[in-house]
Amino acid sequence: MKTVLIVDGEFHGRGIRGVPISSLNPETLSLPTSFKQSLSAWLDQYATLHKSSYANQQEAELLDVVGMNLAKELQQIVGPEFQVYYYSDANTTKYVLDNGQFRVVPVHRRSP
Repeated sequence: MKTVLIVDGEFHGRGIRGVPISSLNPETLSLPTSFKQSLSAWLDQYATLHKSSYANQQEAELLDVVGMNLAKELQQIVGPEFQVYYYSDANTTKYVLDNGQFRVVPVHRRSP
């Protein structure tokens, strides 16, 4: 079974989380500095959008494109032993990266 990594702009998150749910610190992973910088900049922009309650849908869509590109880049960095997903907090939609393409997957909600 592959290790799952999710690129996620979750407010107060670190941009990458694992499954089972854990916040991974990109600073402790062996990721290129340029990737970590891009991830950090994207997270800052996503946090600003979150604070506006995702009022600008067009900006949310653009940030999701950037996030998906980061997920693709992460997949190239970590290799085939990992399965990379992207989660859009703005649209509450989860995507799996499969052969270089994203497809929507169901989001499982925890029951109260």
